[in-house]
Amino acid sequence: MTTAALGMLVDEDRLDWDDRVVEYLPDFELSDPYLTHHLTVRDLVTHRAGISRSDNMWIAGPFDRAEVVRRARYLEPVSGFRAQYGYHNVMYTTAGEVVAAVSGMSWDDFIEQRLFRPLGMTRSTTRMAIVESRDNVASPHTWHDGRVIASSLRNYDNLGGAGSAFSSVHDMAQWIRLHLNEGVFNGQRLISRETIRELHEPQVVIHSDTTSERMYPGTKLRAYALGWQVQDYHGRKLVHHSGSLNWTRTHVMMVPEE
Repeated sequence: MTTAALGMLVDEDRLDWDDRVVEYLPDFELSDPYLTHHLTVRDLVTHRAGISRSDNMWIAGPFDRAEVVRRARYLEPVSGFRAQYGYHNVMYTTAGEVVAAVSGMSWDDFIEQRLFRPLGMTRSTTRMAIVESRDNVASPHTWHDGRVIASSLRNYDNLGGAGSAFSSVHDMAQWIRLHLNEGVFNGQRLISRETIRELHEPQVVIHSDTTSERMYPGTKLRAYALGWQVQDYHGRKLVHHSGSLNWTRTHVMMVPEE
């Protein structure tokens, strides 16, 4: 959703994928001055910054979204810049703040006004306070003393553009329809065809491991696109992404040819 938001701004000529992040967030800083100066919006959303992941900064730290982004300056390099794929939530939180800086509204408001409302995603929100005010909300579950028990939801509003959206199966189906119809929903174009195709275009190779080989036997190539993983599977292109937060797991997958 964050890359779709960025793509809408690209469509409006208010942003380019290869613009430098500091053009929009002048106070943004990383531990390496070269990285700070050269990191682009595309780098943020393709997991190739090459810095330590340090998810406990938002999971366990008492920091709001702005402070999470500010503290990115303390994350040390772990690989070469643009050298390899290294998943990074804080870079996506930062990307959400780029959306806010360019659009003049919060990431939350942009997602609500430009995606949720046009797609009729009435059960979707990025705000924990709204979730807490509703009934019929799924509970996360975890193992405790050998049995599965319901757990309370934790507030991860500070994660922002990296994954603080709550939704439902029905609502996510509308999100999928937007992608499968190349940016058009119920006759209304929300995102250009060119941008949808760019979102699904491989950007960084993901090296295979034993887990991926078990999940997708026969897959020859996996890559990260703009907010999506893409790969071949039995002669078809898969576009998908998983998530794990609040003791829940999600997976959205599309086979565009089908």
